[in-house]
Amino acid sequence: IMIGLVERCFPTQVKSAGWQAKLKQMIPGYGASLVEDQALCDRMRQWTSEVLGLVNETEGQHQA
Repeated sequence: IMIGLVERCFPTQVKSAGWQAKLKQMIPGYGASLVEDQALCDRMRQWTSEVLGLVNETEGQHQA
């Protein structure tokens, strides 16, 4: 929702190379389909889990 707001408020800037690079730096999956790219989806889930400090239940069980 927030990305949509940024795209609506700054349509010209969002199309620029500088903004695209920054958006992809902040949101690694920006502009890509997580439905069509399973590897990217897996990387985004891993990254999100690390950033939020979440532990996968399966991984947590193996560590015990």
